[in-house]
Amino acid sequence: MHIAIFFPGKLPVKKYGGTERVVIWLAQGLRALGHEVTLIAGRGTAIEECGVVEIDTKLGNRHDFDINPFLPNDADVVHYFVPIHRAPTVPHLWTMEGNARQGFDPGKKCVFVSNDHASRHGGGVFVYNGINLDEYTLSTEKSDSLLFLGRLSSVKGWKAAIRIARAAGRTLILAGGWRPSFTRATKFLGEIGGQEKTELLASSKAMLMPIDWHEPFGIVIAEALASGTPVIGRPMGSLPELIPESVGGLSLDEDQLVEWARNPPWKPEDCRKHAENHFGHIKMAESYLGLYKRMLETGAYSPSSKPLPLPRPRFPFS
Repeated sequence: MHIAIFFPGKLPVKKYGGTERVVIWLAQGLRALGHEVTLIAGRGTAIEECGVVEIDTKLGNRHDFDINPFLPNDADVVHYFVPIHRAPTVPHLWTMEGNARQGFDPGKKCVFVSNDHASRHGGGVFVYNGINLDEYTLSTEKSDSLLFLGRLSSVKGWKAAIRIARAAGRTLILAGGWRPSFTRATKFLGEIGGQEKTELLASSKAMLMPIDWHEPFGIVIAEALASGTPVIGRPMGSLPELIPESVGGLSLDEDQLVEWARNPPWKPEDCRKHAENHFGHIKMAESYLGLYKRMLETGAYSPSSKPLPLPRPRFPFS
């Protein structure tokens, strides 16, 4: 099968960029399974695993971009990662990685990234994001530090992470976004990537995710577990389905989060095994291949979706 994947930006990214990395891992997974992949992406894109068609999407509205002139003649399926209004001329689907605004209809061609994500948007099909597990190292030797990895926005719960770490008597390493003012018990690294990120994920005692929004998936969950690092957070969005009791703890009781942060009871080997069973890029590619084949055979794979019925709730935890 020949799959064309469309993403409007330049790939790969060096540091932050969840969707960008998912696109690359999907391409790697499809190639590993023996399929041809053409990546249609921004100028400067260079990916060894697949052919690349470079485009300039800065002109005009990228959602109104006409992908058809750039499609390989023998493409069987087009898979895109932003909503586009000009439908490709071959069978197609798209993956929505974020939360939609109220009233937005994702359409019948939309794939979501968790069961919670799909149910909140009236959809019926989801595929968990997958990571290339070979890029992450299982470590059973943990430091005494906790880790927060992500944007420093209020919904990500970085302020709560600082409170939890302080109450647990542990140093918090905060990686991502801009730099606020901290006490000496919080170490700020800014955005990180590459080997620095891999080593930090592997060495941390636990990952803190005290979010106060409906997280669609959370790549950092898969990355932490693949590194043998448990995840401690709040039961919001997809977290309850991604983090069973064997690899992390979820609670709305901050005292309970502090207790887990003080003494995480989970085994690194169990965390890695859970990532291998559920969040590998080959497994993600296999799931999408099933959707591609069903679409080619029947012309459809998904029940009708409905507009998001209610505004996304916000919870004043932070």
